[in-house]
Amino acid sequence: MQWIRTMALVACGVAVACGDPADPAAMDEGGSDETGSTGAMEESATQSRPSNPTAPATEGDTDVDPDDSGDATDTDDDTGDETDGTTGDPPGACQPPPSRLVVLGDSITACYGVGGPDSEDCAPQRLYAYLTDAIGPLDYENLAVGGAVTSDVSNSQIFDIEVGLPGHAMVMIYVGGNDLSAYILQSDQAAMDGWNDTTGPEVAQAWEEILAFLGDPTNFPDGVTLLMNTQYNPFDDYTAAPYFVSQVKTDLLHAHNDALTARADAQPWAFIADQHPSYLGHGHYVNDPGCPYYDPSFDGWMGDIIHPNDLGHHHLAEVMVDALETQVFADCR
Repeated sequence: MQWIRTMALVACGVAVACGDPADPAAMDEGGSDETGSTGAMEESATQSRPSNPTAPATEGDTDVDPDDSGDATDTDDDTGDETDGTTGDPPGACQPPPSRLVVLGDSITACYGVGGPDSEDCAPQRLYAYLTDAIGPLDYENLAVGGAVTSDVSNSQIFDIEVGLPGHAMVMIYVGGNDLSAYILQSDQAAMDGWNDTTGPEVAQAWEEILAFLGDPTNFPDGVTLLMNTQYNPFDDYTAAPYFVSQVKTDLLHAHNDALTARADAQPWAFIADQHPSYLGHGHYVNDPGCPYYDPSFDGWMGDIIHPNDLGHHHLAEVMVDALETQVFADCR
């Protein structure tokens, strides 16, 4: 982390698309009595994401193909690339050290089940601790709300951020699982139709508004670095008993993640912490040898049907830190 301190001195001088099959409201209502370990972030993100050739690249841009044939038609061109941001830096350029960390999203970033946003096990709090150690003192504002969908971020949470302040802001947004949870008990066809006709376009519009707000220099005169997160799958991309989450609904999760990645790629100031691949095998099938991601050495990272336990949060934070070191500050060395 010394290289980040050096960068700071120079610059200052420098979950799824799934819920409880018996109760979709459990996405943000379920409890947890699982505490796990309170040790440091011990397991690195080393697994590869499985290929998914039939999932669309962007949500709201390309329909999910009901026939799974890959022949879906592009209906929109909404990747958020109309917003250039405020830094003016080319992709990969060294991002300025932030003076504050602002956290938005749903119950995952509100840290339900692990003591709330100020708990040392909370992933955003651990990210904040890392930044404080690496860069120096900065403010921490966690505005995430349990049960939030993406439009709640665009319609409400972004307006809770104090704007016009000097200093570069790092904004971390983790949201999307609740947008998809409504479809878990529906048929595959109903889920695809709902995504293509309603949820996908609504999420796409919400992200347009989020990116425009964050990219407005009136709101953030010294610019923003945005850290976005793909959604992990509590059901390990596995379709077996007892949850029977179909491949079609798993593909909707992949489509959502691909869309987030495309949106981040379109902004030189936005970056993805890809939580999906390394979480596989640590979800609800952690003890099922039939799961394609089964490893007897794996720990379970779920505290209830949808929320991570403390080990899960430690891992989420580890992936966020890795995104900072390999993407956000990679060219600061």
